[in-house]
Amino acid sequence: MHYREQEVTKAHSKTFEWVFQHSSPEDSEEVEHQFSTWLRGEELGPIYWITGKPGSGKSTFIRFLFDHESTMKRLKVWAKGKPVFTAGFFFWTSGSREQRSQAGLLRSLLHQFLSAYPELTSAAFPSLWTKLKSIDTKERVALELDFSIADLLEAFQAAIDAAMPQMNICLFIDGLDEFEGDHLAIIDFFKNLCLGEKGQSIRICLSSRPWAVFQNAFEYAVPNLRLQDLTYEDMYRYTKDRLRENTPIRRLLKNDAAAGEELIQQAVRKSDGVFLWVRLALNEL
Repeated sequence: MHYREQEVTKAHSKTFEWVFQHSSPEDSEEVEHQFSTWLRGEELGPIYWITGKPGSGKSTFIRFLFDHESTMKRLKVWAKGKPVFTAGFFFWTSGSREQRSQAGLLRSLLHQFLSAYPELTSAAFPSLWTKLKSIDTKERVALELDFSIADLLEAFQAAIDAAMPQMNICLFIDGLDEFEGDHLAIIDFFKNLCLGEKGQSIRICLSSRPWAVFQNAFEYAVPNLRLQDLTYEDMYRYTKDRLRENTPIRRLLKNDAAAGEELIQQAVRKSDGVFLWVRLALNEL
């Protein structure tokens, strides 16, 4: 269920740390992306959109945010003492149907949610829960479950409604452009989760390529960042560290610092914000 997340490359050392290092309103980069402010729940709304060109590192960035202890630290400020539940899903167009569909999204989120809070199972699936209590273990094992999208939507909404008074929820969803269904429908799905008072207790971080359907929905409506505009220093550090692993180039960096510096900067400039380009180019050396 977490195969795609596990396949996403982990960030290079110190990469993306800038997202947590700028917290003062006077800092121009923090004003630009405002992500830490958003995590702390400071009146920026429940949805944050991360966009970027193909290969710019969006999936790696979402995994970094999902896993980083600083994310939870800031979410706890927002929650004001309530528990915070986080869950993630990574759409993947090359994966199985479960990895690119709304059914797969809902099953994954429900699995994460109910694994963490099994006491909410009865709220999510009341009829099934009643039936399971009335049959023995052998019958439970033999029971075949077939949930429709409507069933999963109802269960997920019921679980969230039951949990909301006692906890805050933050979802990290990567790759909306890799969703196989109606993109407007999946946008509406996430927006509807935040309607009314629920918007005070939920945060949803979404990522996608800058397709028109997502730009129209998010660019001027929610806080957002364009990843390739913020990763020059990350790519510079990654390129320099990788080149140091190559013995002849490491010798060049030591003996002719100016030529070495030009080589690094040229590689980063040519990448034009695409981490994947740099990684593939350096692999050829």
